[in-house]
Amino acid sequence: MTDRDLVVGVMAASVDPDRLTVGDIMSLDLLTVREDEELLEAIPRMHTKGVRRIPVVDVAGALQGILSVDDMIELVAEQISGLCRADPAGTAARA
Repeated sequence: MTDRDLVVGVMAASVDPDRLTVGDIMSLDLLTVREDEELLEAIPRMHTKGVRRIPVVDVAGALQGILSVDDMIELVAEQISGLCRADPAGTAARA
């Protein structure tokens, strides 16, 4: 169950939360990513489903962690920072 499930399934629908179970509002078609998949494969899948977090599972389907959009932004920022350090004078941009 996500915060989005609560907003869409309870608050926006004006449903009494005291009369619900988690199973009543949780997403049934859980989107996951395998730990051996490329990071860039997860991005369009998350975008299509409109989710900011995705469970990471092993080949047996056991939960290994949660990947978030914030995690991905941090990784991309580190990569860009490393690229900038590799060419501090900006000579690559002028070539």
